[in-house]
Formats: sequence, C-alpha cells, structure tokens
Amino acid sequence: MEDSIERKAAAAEPGVGAISRVFAVVRALGEGDPEGEKVTRLAERVGLSQPTTHRLLRGLVEEGMVEQCARSKRYRLSLDFFALAARAGQVGNLRDLARTVCHRPAAPFDEASQGGRSLLQRSFSSIW
Repeated sequence: MEDSIERKAAAAEPGVGAISRVFAVVRALGEGDPEGEKVTRLAERVGLSQPTTHRLLRGLVEEGMVEQCARSKRYRLSLDFFALAARAGQVGNLRDLARTVCHRPAAPFDEASQGGRSLLQRSFSSIW
C-alpha cells in the first residue's frame, strides 16, 4: 500500500507520470506476445487510452526502442532495446556482484562447518 502511495506522489511531479507510462508500455511489451502487441490490446493492458498508448509507442519507435511490423501493425521491443539492455548489464562486473550477494547467506554457516566452507558456499563457488 505504501508503494502505491509513493508512486502516486511521484506521478504528481511534472514529467514523472509520462515516464511511468512509457515504462508501463515497455514492460507490457516485454511481458507480452513475442510476435508483438496491437495498440488496442496494449492500451487495455496498461490502462491507458488508445491515443496515449499510440503516442508513446510512436516516441519509442522514433528512439529505436520499439519496432512495428508493417504487415501485422503489431509493436514489439526492438533489437536496439535488447542491445542497450545487454550493455547496461555489463556495467561493472555483474558476476562478481552476484557472487558477493550469494556468499552472504553462507557466512553464518561457515562458522559451524568443520571445513570452514559451507555446502552453500561450495555450491556457489563451483558455479563461478
């Protein structure tokens, strides 16, 4: 409930509501049919009017983040979107960050284990 209140308060700030709507469309495309979504269906899913959804999609197409199939008129996330997401995932060393987080739960068990390394820690170490 508190999260909902915070989102409503943030949406009241100028420009934040528009950003929230854009990301609602992006998320819906990401979770939708891999063949793409028609504007009407997408508008229903995100709870926006069809003209608003269409305007947001046009902006995303202009930015190269969404593409529209000329034949079916369906919209889907573009390869540029996925390339951007892949580059964002390379910032820092995600594997090292994940390893650190995964080892934290093992720390209390390390003291109790006779070999100094818990089963959980050995399992994660074998992955990386």
